[in-house]
Amino acid sequence: MKKALIIALVMTMLFGCGKSYRINYADCEDMFDKPAQSGRAGSRVTLRMHPVMDASATVCVDGEQILSSGQKGKYIIYRFTMPDHDVNVEVRISSSQMFSDDLLYDYYYQVAGTAMKQPYYRITVTKKNDKLVIRETVDGGTKGEKVNTYQASRQLIEDINAVIEKYDMDNWQNLEIYDCLDGVAQSFTYLKDGSYIRVDINKLPEDGQKGLGEIRATLRRHMK
Repeated sequence: MKKALIIALVMTMLFGCGKSYRINYADCEDMFDKPAQSGRAGSRVTLRMHPVMDASATVCVDGEQILSSGQKGKYIIYRFTMPDHDVNVEVRISSSQMFSDDLLYDYYYQVAGTAMKQPYYRITVTKKNDKLVIRETVDGGTKGEKVNTYQASRQLIEDINAVIEKYDMDNWQNLEIYDCLDGVAQSFTYLKDGSYIRVDINKLPEDGQKGLGEIRATLRRHMK
C-alpha cells in the first residue's frame, strides 16, 4: 500500500496532476487546422495555421506574441507551453494594402513559412479618370522596395477577363476536390459586378497554378 502511494506521488511530481485547461480562440479558430481545444499544464501545444494572404499575421497567447516554428506542409507551425489556466489565442492581421474603390485587380506573391520574412511581389491595377494604372511592387516590405508605375489600355481588361473565363476562376471557391500549393502565399483578387472575388493557393483546380501564372504574365505584358 505504501509502495503504491509513493509511486503515485512520484508520478504526480513528474507528470503533474493531469488537469487540462481550455484553449479559447478569439474569432480565429477557422484559421487553424483542427485546433486543440484544451491542453494539460506543462504540455506543448502545437497550432497549425493556414497561410494568410496579402497580410502579416501575429499569433498571440494571452496577449503575448508567439513566434512561428517554421512551415510543415501547407501549414505555418506555432507552439507554446500550456500554463495551469485557460488561455486565449488570437491572430492579429496587419493588411499590407487595403482595397480601394478604384481597384480592379490585385495579384500577390510571397514565399511563406520561412524563419525570416520574405519580400513580396505585387501587381495592382486601378482605374483613375477612365485611365488604367498598373502599379508593380518589387521586393515589397524591404529596404530595397521598388515601385514601378505604368499606364495601360482597356485591352488589359479584356485580356484578364479572358484568362478568368478560361480557368473558370469565378467558381474556384466552390470546388469540392482541389489542390493546395505549399510554401508560397499567392492570390489574385478581381472586381466583378461590384464585388471582389479572391482566388488563392489554398483552393486550386488541377490547372489552377497555371492559371495564376497566366494572370501574372498577362499583367506584366501590359507594363509598357
